[in-house]
Amino acid sequence: MKRTAWGGVVVAALCTALVVGCEPGDEEGMVARAGGHRLSSTQVAGWFAIGQTIPLRREVAERIAHRWVDYALFADRIAAGDSLVDTATVMHAMWPNVYEQIAGRYHEQLMADRLPTDSAAVDSVYAAGEYRLIWHILLRAAPTLSPEEREAIRGRAEALRARLVEGEAWATVSQESEDPGSRDRGGSLGVIARGETVPEFEAVAFILEPGELSRVTASQFGYHILRRPALEEVRAEYADDLSSALVNQMDAALLEEVESRWRLEVRSSAPQVIREAAAAPLRAIDSDEVIASYRGGRFTAADFVRWLGALPPQMQRRMEAALDDQLIDLARGLTRNELLVREAREAGVRLEDEVFEAMKEQLAGEVANVREALRLDSALADAATDEARRERVEQAVQAYVLELVTGQGSGLMVPVFLASALRNDARWAVSDRGVDEALERAQLLRMEAAPPQGSAGDSAASGPGDQP
Repeated sequence: MKRTAWGGVVVAALCTALVVGCEPGDEEGMVARAGGHRLSSTQVAGWFAIGQTIPLRREVAERIAHRWVDYALFADRIAAGDSLVDTATVMHAMWPNVYEQIAGRYHEQLMADRLPTDSAAVDSVYAAGEYRLIWHILLRAAPTLSPEEREAIRGRAEALRARLVEGEAWATVSQESEDPGSRDRGGSLGVIARGETVPEFEAVAFILEPGELSRVTASQFGYHILRRPALEEVRAEYADDLSSALVNQMDAALLEEVESRWRLEVRSSAPQVIREAAAAPLRAIDSDEVIASYRGGRFTAADFVRWLGALPPQMQRRMEAALDDQLIDLARGLTRNELLVREAREAGVRLEDEVFEAMKEQLAGEVANVREALRLDSALADAATDEARRERVEQAVQAYVLELVTGQGSGLMVPVFLASALRNDARWAVSDRGVDEALERAQLLRMEAAPPQGSAGDSAASGPGDQP
């Protein structure tokens, strides 16, 4: 897939010495660059020395460097008077919401052409009987019960059925059902199709005539009394539930159509690529390793990393332990999402103005929160020149990162996709060599700060039993 402005940073081939970024060169002692700012290995080592509990690991140092880049680029834009809520930035920073809205509207359009909406169509589907709205009453009977106990429960079910036959209202009798999920809806299971219930239940449900009451029916759950209400009793409920049932069915067909139309294929290597990208997303942010291919394009590790930030945190944590088949399904689903949005745009689907304004307002709130966390307004209050603003930005960012590493800061991050938008418009880099230098310096600083073994202080603090 050709990387677009939404896909992340495009890195020149000559930048292989850097983790990411597009400034040539890898200066000694430089951990990161962001615009006109530099982060030295000495500074990062000092943070590690102050934050004694921070693990001296490469991924931790890289994470700190990338946070610094995000804060510096954010603060630079604020210092330049940018609100960060122009149309292009909102569309980039809120792209998961944009995708959801566009795909949702496209889905509605597709479904509107396929779903029965008029009364005659609903009547026809009800009469065909392949989609049935069923009410039931359940008295539970575990398989471990003795024959005598089960027979007693069947007797209670027969008594409930007799009350219905004698004319007592279903609404009253159904309150004695032991299926709380359906009892609160008057016993309604909604519209069901074949294959969605246990065989014993299905066999009875699909022979009932409109308005007919079943005999007491046993299943692995207990004893049921079923009723298929006449259409005039439940027309509105039936129409709504039928739409939901058909949408679920048609969705599966739609996804198969998308895969076939685009000739989507997931590579056998996809699970390993996904695991590696999920474990070290900063290093895969521009990877062109192919996860899936389709007509005219590819879904790469870089595309996956972009989606990773939009996935629920619990899903992100499960990547390493997930089965290969689960990761292949995930890759197929994410690639389909890309293709659906592409089709939607080609079909002319666009965001409604009020939806865009709501996204803009949300982003403005997030920008204000980060701006406040960095204390930028007070830092820039009397900065009259570009040089003064640059210095104040550096001071504010350094102070906030120091708060983070010492556990005093709020930990508020620049929103992940806003950070991506900022990086697309700036020159920045994180250096492998600089990270290594920072870790080496930090190790030395910690060793120098550690009290020597066998010092007087140690001896004084030790009791006789502690001596070697």
